[in-house]
Amino acid sequence: MIPAASIPRHSFFKSAISSRSRPASSNCRSRAADIIWSVSAAIKSANDAATAIGEGIGGSEAAFAEPMQIHSSMLKRYDLVAPHFAVYVRKQLEDRYGSEVLYQGGLKVYTTIDLEIQRIAEEEARAQVAKLKEQGEDVNNAAAVVMRARTGEILAMVGSLDYWNEEIDGNVNVAVAPRQPGSSFKPFSYVTAFHQGHTAADMVMDVHSCFDDYPNPPYCPENYDREYLGPRHLTHL
Repeated sequence: MIPAASIPRHSFFKSAISSRSRPASSNCRSRAADIIWSVSAAIKSANDAATAIGEGIGGSEAAFAEPMQIHSSMLKRYDLVAPHFAVYVRKQLEDRYGSEVLYQGGLKVYTTIDLEIQRIAEEEARAQVAKLKEQGEDVNNAAAVVMRARTGEILAMVGSLDYWNEEIDGNVNVAVAPRQPGSSFKPFSYVTAFHQGHTAADMVMDVHSCFDDYPNPPYCPENYDREYLGPRHLTHL
């Protein structure tokens, strides 16, 4: 016997109508019994399907009740060359042209990156951190940017030692992240001092100093090595 689910609907009803129109006989009665069995089987299949759907809905509700586990996209690694620079360029393009043009516009992008300089910058950054660790310094990351001074073109960008290292937040581009200016601010201090009449021969005191910052605690900057050299000429700073 062919299961009801495999019988085309028009054939099923055609058979049912034909069975009613024929005189009652043993063959007709047998055919009618087959039809009734097929209908019963179809109803049972429908009930089973409804039960399965109900269980599926219940399962979905249970799944929604479970705490969501978010897996970092960094777990899937891609072989990106100069990854921080690539992400930096993509962000600029998206800000300027929008995501639709960026991902569907068929853009051809030409950058100023020099892969040989990029390789050297990455190696030097790792070597410098390794050297500082050997000296007992608590350091685990570094960043570097190499630019062509005349044009401002970026030739290399190292945002961290390892883009894929979550322990150091490697996907964060430290080269462009907001940070304390540190020694990069010194040229501006010198230019301001010279503009105010100081000279390279002037003496200044390299001593621990604190500055009032009421209502905040006093601001007490320190040298990188926590050492102070006393009286120094500006040329020796």
